[in-house]
Amino acid sequence: MAKQIPVSTHLWKFPLGFDYIENKPSPAKREIENLPQSDIDSIIAYLKGPTTLGLWEIDTTIDANGFIKYLKENYLSDDKELSKMEEKAINPFMASVSFCFSLFYYINQKENAVDDEKIESSIKSLNPTSLKILKKVDINKIKNDFPSAYKIFCEQIISEDFRPMLIPDKIYFFSNHHIWIVRDYLSLSISSVNFESVEVLVNFLTELHHIKPTKIIKLFSPAEKIFSLYIPYLENCFLMIVSSNELQEKISIALSEFKQGGYPHCVNTLGIFVESLLIEIYETLFRQELEKKMPMGELFNYIQDRIHAVVNPKQEELPVDIDGLFKEIDEVSRLIGIESNEQINQKILRIIRKTIHYGRIEEKNIKEMMKSHLQKDGRVTIFPNSKLSNVNELREYRNVIAHRSKIQIGKFEAVRSFYCCVSLYAWWQDTIKTIDWRNLSKDEIIKRLVECKSE
Repeated sequence: MAKQIPVSTHLWKFPLGFDYIENKPSPAKREIENLPQSDIDSIIAYLKGPTTLGLWEIDTTIDANGFIKYLKENYLSDDKELSKMEEKAINPFMASVSFCFSLFYYINQKENAVDDEKIESSIKSLNPTSLKILKKVDINKIKNDFPSAYKIFCEQIISEDFRPMLIPDKIYFFSNHHIWIVRDYLSLSISSVNFESVEVLVNFLTELHHIKPTKIIKLFSPAEKIFSLYIPYLENCFLMIVSSNELQEKISIALSEFKQGGYPHCVNTLGIFVESLLIEIYETLFRQELEKKMPMGELFNYIQDRIHAVVNPKQEELPVDIDGLFKEIDEVSRLIGIESNEQINQKILRIIRKTIHYGRIEEKNIKEMMKSHLQKDGRVTIFPNSKLSNVNELREYRNVIAHRSKIQIGKFEAVRSFYCCVSLYAWWQDTIKTIDWRNLSKDEIIKRLVECKSE
């Protein structure tokens, strides 16, 4: 007998953060926390750098001549009501992963003598026709015809909190796995940061002959594809990354604005997030309160200027008297033939020494000028190149909004803004953990961060 899984009685809500129902953590929080730590680490690594981690994915087609045809021939052909329905009306709901899960969940629960009302309460979102099909199935026949699929379902898919119905636009969790599913009629895309999660579902659907054979691939590009799971993962995990209550609230507001399609408002909120973070960075490094009304660009440049002043304090330019040097050369020239060669040679040597000395001074002045120039390019900084890009990208988006540019801020720009904020915040949290606060002065800390900055 297959293992019995009790029907879940939890109220399923998916808030932007942690919600509590009857003093119980929300399913979103519980499901994330129940994942293996390696999966949680992978999700957080993805949020810090989607292109670096990449996604596992398959793009396949549902086989209308596979499991769907099997069900029609065995359970629908003799049903006058169902047989009158056009194929196009039957295929969409039978093609869904929710229907496949519901069918095998129904079989599992019936096998374990679970009450019909409790079973139906878990699959009540199915339309009446789908429910009618479930009640018509021969449990033993399907188990015998698809033993490998049933074994995968019982051992690797169903769990205590299992819910067969997938919720649109949400990460789906099942038995220590998580996937993102997009279906357009008979086209099916399955993706995750975890290879095994995709593999389990692909194996299940393959054993059902429900999808055409395909290979799981790792994607690192294009950006639109790689960032497609950013918001779904962020919704579930941002509290694991952002510890500040103030910044958690801003992420929550930005996510709400994103869901409502208010992408410019979302980007502006994330800009406020970065402003708060930059203030924290400044006050942590320089240990003095900062004017809170500075906009993001001005804040960033101010931090850069202060860092430069510590690492490369301004040096007064040393004088070089080139005109005086030429005058000395002219004077020596007029003395040739008048004074002895020994006297002339001594004066020429003095000119040569002075020329070399002036050359060294000019070299030092040029180096100081170049350092100043490099500061303007953002290279003399505690921020790694990728974090400089994060700040600059978000500044560009906010400038587009502020100047009412013809360039539109859309969904992808908003997603990128979330990434810029999370990546910058995560870098700062990792950075401050490496600082020797007890033994280094604030200037030494800043110099060390400039010298040892890492991505």
